[in-house]
Amino acid sequence: TATGDARISLSPQSPTSGLAAVNTPRVAMLSFDVTAGATDVTLEQATLFHVGLGSRQNVDNVSIYDSRNASVSKTKSFSDNDLDISFDRDIVVQAGTTETFTIAGTLTDNGATNTTYQIELVSIEASTPITGGGIVGAALTPTIVSNSAELSVEDDTASDNVEIGDTVTLAGFSIEENKDNEDVLIRTITLHQNGTVDNDFIEDLVLLADGVEIATGLMVDNDDELVMNI
Repeated sequence: TATGDARISLSPQSPTSGLAAVNTPRVAMLSFDVTAGATDVTLEQATLFHVGLGSRQNVDNVSIYDSRNASVSKTKSFSDNDLDISFDRDIVVQAGTTETFTIAGTLTDNGATNTTYQIELVSIEASTPITGGGIVGAALTPTIVSNSAELSVEDDTASDNVEIGDTVTLAGFSIEENKDNEDVLIRTITLHQNGTVDNDFIEDLVLLADGVEIATGLMVDNDDELVMNI
């Protein structure tokens, strides 16, 4: 039986200090573990602090991702040294379990400065008190990377004149790597449901790649998002 308070700690998966590509989305800055005690824990808000020597205004599009690389929080940028980020309302760590999360963002630096970017996880607000905090991430030195891959996504064909009960294509898209520098491993694709239909009426969702099912059992969540783990 799980006992004790919930706690946060630095994850063994947290990145180490070193070089980080500039102007690249989702650069990992800090990974942390949330361990629930005797009760489930619903995560509400994380408070971050910029402790690096670089300008805080260069740390943009900061978000928190779960172990499946899906975003589980709002996306914000540093304007002051501290930054509060709200979790999505359905992020729950089950009693007696540990979940790993990663804080990532974009470093909008020219790559020519001799400085570092670093953040601290000050605290987390949740449905139950959480001990820990003051967790400092890697010291990242910005650098220009010229051999990274680049993906482009284009709209493709979706079904029109949909009738209730029919099997239809809700969204079509193509993904292409443009620079021929390296292969790209796609782990997660997130779509947003923009229609007016109730999400409960959309059933049996699957993701097909060239006619082959690569993700099944999909559902639109409370934020009208469809997160597909490949």
